[in-house]
Amino acid sequence: MNKKHLPLILLILVLFGTGAGCQANKPLPMQEVFARIVVGRSDASEVLNLLGEKGLLHTAESVSVINQHGWSRELGIVQFNAEDSLVRRKDYVQVRSGMLVPMLSEERIYLQVQTMVPQEVLDEPYENDTQKHIAILEHCRKALVSDAKPFEQDQKTMSIVGLARSALREAILQLTDRPREANKLLTNQGFDFTHTVMGKSYVRLVQEQENIFTLHLAGSDTVDMFNTW
Repeated sequence: MNKKHLPLILLILVLFGTGAGCQANKPLPMQEVFARIVVGRSDASEVLNLLGEKGLLHTAESVSVINQHGWSRELGIVQFNAEDSLVRRKDYVQVRSGMLVPMLSEERIYLQVQTMVPQEVLDEPYENDTQKHIAILEHCRKALVSDAKPFEQDQKTMSIVGLARSALREAILQLTDRPREANKLLTNQGFDFTHTVMGKSYVRLVQEQENIFTLHLAGSDTVDMFNTW
């Protein structure tokens, strides 16, 4: 290689990495679709029209879909009420990679669970609000696991759910260990924590209606090209 061309080549590689980073910030196709699915309002017919048939798996009361978009993966699972076919929960997970500079990439995970929380969970006599909110997060974690169970033969589904479950479990553990910071959970900033694999992360809980809550969790870390998630 001609040494006088080395600075130009390095500049091109850095610009390529920057462009990849910009792509990593754009919403993914399923992310926008799932934003239009509303727990307690959308029904099975609307959801099926939005999702289409590509990559769709289904049971009597749920559907699952995976989308691979470049270096990114998306998983969505929707649970329906048996009696009226309205959505009672939606789980959305994305795992995406974006090159920062040669040999280094940024790995990201984003999880959203919007669910009807059973009245018995809400009515439990908790010692304080923190305990109640942790119980709601734990309900979301268990729901994510049970929602994925009918699709456990699909290895891609279980791989993505495994990452999301690990992130949420760590969030719950750290929230339990740091109760003085628990009030952050309900703010726009969210409760921040560090996951051993997924790096700097946060979890946020939003009460949409009396019994409908939305959980948001995100994490990111810089890794070398041999240690992608």
